[in-house]
Order: sequence, then structure tokens, then C-alpha cells
Amino acid sequence: LALPLNLLFSAGIPLMSFTSCASLPFTSFHSDSAFTSSITPSTQATPSTQVSCAEVEVDSSLVSHSKVTVSWSYPTETGEKVTLEDSVVVASYSPLVPTSPVTGETVLAIDSDRLVAWTGGPQAWPLKPANYFKDLQIGDQTLVTVTPVSHNSLHVYKVTCLAIGDTKI
Repeated sequence: LALPLNLLFSAGIPLMSFTSCASLPFTSFHSDSAFTSSITPSTQATPSTQVSCAEVEVDSSLVSHSKVTVSWSYPTETGEKVTLEDSVVVASYSPLVPTSPVTGETVLAIDSDRLVAWTGGPQAWPLKPANYFKDLQIGDQTLVTVTPVSHNSLHVYKVTCLAIGDTKI
């Protein structure tokens, strides 16, 4: 995950952005040790479309969430230490993969149904779990109906065939 990192400075109005800051001695901290990060140059195409002067490349070895904090300290003209710091919470998840059927494809006769299931995918956001929702999109709603089925660890849906044809869900 590439998080944009931007430094702004006051050179009148509007505020100006650094074009490159990846070589500054930033430090990063993660509240979960499964996460790692590094500061890299921005991959923005051109300076005119640039929204960051560097990127924080974040990776995780586990499904988890972490508060990522990046800071930079520098001395003022009087020798005082100034620290600029910002944080964001990020989450990692396993890829969404079909488990039933494993191939991700199935054939149904008209008026028949079957359960389809996936594992992985995004989980409830740790800061606002009540805002979690699943969004299943049906290619052609005239061909199938889809009803969620409660399950502890899988995303399960009952799919009923309404007419002949091919569609994706």
C-alpha cells in the first residue's frame, strides 16, 4: 500500500508543496509489528499532477490493522527541535477467493439454487466496525437472485437461477 506523504510550506497563498522529500530523515512507527514501511520517492507521473513529495510503502505479514506514524525532526535557527508528525490507521486483509465452488464458476438450471461462498476480503474497519457492509454486485439481475446467508467466517450467498444466460456476481 502506497500512502502519499506531503509537506507543505508557506510561501504566500496558496500553500506550496515540496516536489521531492523522500531523502529527508523520516522515521516511521507501527502500533502492530506485523507492519513494515519504507519511504520512497513519489510515483506521481508529473510535478503538475503531484499530490505527494514521497510515499510511505506499507506492507503487512498478517491480517491486522495498525496505526502508522511518520515523523521528521529538524532544528530551528535557535537550535530548538521541531517535530512534524502525522498518523493514519491502515488495515490488511487476505485476498477474496472463492471457496464454493472453488473454481468460482457454477451452472444452474432454471428455478434451482446453490450456495456460493468466498473467504478473505476486507473485514470490519477497527475504528468503526458498525459501518462495515458487504457489497455484492450482480451482472444481470434478470438471470439470478442472490440472498445473503449468515456464516461465521465465510461470505455466503444463496443464488437462484431465474432464466437462461451468463452473468457474474
